Amino acid sequence: MGAIFYDFKRSLLRASTMTALLLFIISGIGLSYLISTSLGMSGTMVRFDGYASLDLSTGILNVQLYTYDTDLNPAKGTVNVTLILINNTRASFPGGKPSYISLKSEVISIDGYKNFTIPLTTQELSTIKETTLAPALEVEMSTRVGTISVMSYFQQKDGTLRWCSPCMTFNRLNSSELIYGSGSFYAGNQSSKFFLILDIPSEDYSLYYTPTNTSSYPPTLDLSSAVLLGSVKPGFNEFTLNNSLSIWEFVSLFLVGPNNATYYSYIPIIEYSPGAIERAVSSLAFSSTGIAIFAEFFPIVVLYIAYALIAKPRSMGALEFLLARPVTRWDLYYTRYIAGVLTILTSSALFFIAFNIGNMILIGHTLGAEQLLIAFMGVAGSLTAFYSLCYFISAALSSRKYLAVTIFLYILFLVGFSIIASILAFELYGTSGSLFEMIQKLKYELDYFSPLGFTEFSSYYIMKSLNIAPEVASSVIKLPLVIASGILWIALPFYIGWLFFRKANLSS
Repeated sequence: MGAIFYDFKRSLLRASTMTALLLFIISGIGLSYLISTSLGMSGTMVRFDGYASLDLSTGILNVQLYTYDTDLNPAKGTVNVTLILINNTRASFPGGKPSYISLKSEVISIDGYKNFTIPLTTQELSTIKETTLAPALEVEMSTRVGTISVMSYFQQKDGTLRWCSPCMTFNRLNSSELIYGSGSFYAGNQSSKFFLILDIPSEDYSLYYTPTNTSSYPPTLDLSSAVLLGSVKPGFNEFTLNNSLSIWEFVSLFLVGPNNATYYSYIPIIEYSPGAIERAVSSLAFSSTGIAIFAEFFPIVVLYIAYALIAKPRSMGALEFLLARPVTRWDLYYTRYIAGVLTILTSSALFFIAFNIGNMILIGHTLGAEQLLIAFMGVAGSLTAFYSLCYFISAALSSRKYLAVTIFLYILFLVGFSIIASILAFELYGTSGSLFEMIQKLKYELDYFSPLGFTEFSSYYIMKSLNIAPEVASSVIKLPLVIASGILWIALPFYIGWLFFRKANLSS
């Protein structure tokens, strides 16, 4: 055991190996940054509900925003709120676009719900009152999981400009009185959530709901069959239901205020599937520009480890010198092999630790524990299998021949098999519509004949758990074959290498 640890320490603490480890760590952080950038450029992972009112008598703009991700959890970031005046006249001409004037802008930090005010100067307020331009509000939100920008017009009523996104209006029965706000209703497989921002004067309001498949206005008023959601307060409200309403299209809402004043509204039900961000992170991590592209360069380090542990010292006669001590060839062979495997496992672990930490810092989300384990097994398995092959070659050939053969095999596994698959698919299927699928299928089949194929297999199983795996792969990738292939790629070269090593001349 001491010999294994000694060789492991020597292989790990080499300047070249430490440099490689640093590259592994940087690669993990770099991959996290690529995923963060991809998510940041997308507006599909972040949403918000917003309501704003501008009192034309005081010049106070009150803005309420609730920002959240597609898993319906509060999102943290910054928001730029801009009050603008739009000239719609130009838009009425062919090819014309509306011009606008930025009147007031403010950038604030946000973490979920934020209620803030923006005071306007006397001149800014006069401009709004006197201009013929249409006032609007633009909200640009940037979070770790994406950005979103919304611009819409104010609506004026009773000396107040009101803005909302998405808008909700409660109408009082038998009256023209209105209550303004913003809200979204989400239904998952097992639960539902309702976000609501309301402009009401007090907390003496109760909210009821009834699911429906019609949006007829006004809805049938029957509070006896309506379900109480709870009390409603001014500003932001969040309600969680332990049942799913995904089979319905709308929700009729009834707001009962002081003196039993009843208001009604309806809202469409939006279906959502929890884990959307995890699926997005996984999809980006295991795409062709994700972990796979980094794993393609890791075998170069493995190639060098086998060279440094066996091929190089053998060419210098150092292994023959070690045998002068009470050490057998078998001891020398297996201890250096295990030391190399431990170095590979350590390197792979550092890569995924850096990747995981980078995701948490940059995105706030990462892969699930099961997915990280599968990914680690895929990358570490590929590198260990390739190391076994290189170790066998180092035991059978001289150092110069070792470098030539292993570099050739590395290039063959990296790009040669893809070229072979493309040529075979073209020869067999021509330019038919199924050519691309056949190329993919042949690539997966050739992965069984490559020690580097296990990264692709692990990617497939992770994509399969997220229901986004390519269909053509399911007919080729079978778990028993993957396990058998992995065992053979690791054990067979190790055994054959020992047959060569025990009879090899260790002084050349």
